[in-house]
Amino acid sequence: MIKKQMRKAVYIITILMIGVLVGIVLNNNAAANETNTVLPEKKPIGIELQTKINSVGEWLVERPEVISNWADKEWQETKEFQKKGWEEGKDQLARDFQKIKSFFVDKE
Repeated sequence: MIKKQMRKAVYIITILMIGVLVGIVLNNNAAANETNTVLPEKKPIGIELQTKINSVGEWLVERPEVISNWADKEWQETKEFQKKGWEEGKDQLARDFQKIKSFFVDKE
């Protein structure tokens, strides 16, 4: 009985070792093929793209008041939105507190 189990274990280990060796050989062949591939070169920034970037930068520099007005407007809208949200939250909290309180107080 033990001899059968040992023989079975030897077969399994042998099969696993063969599989590992085949995997190593295939992996080495794949790695050897990868070294022959040609990668594309990185393209430099085109003159047109650089011109567009410069024009956007100049536009921003020429219009600081437009940008600051936009930022101020967004800031005010955000503050108003948050103020409204806080007021609604306080009202909801008060309603929830009253509901919870009504469970513990006798109704007359």
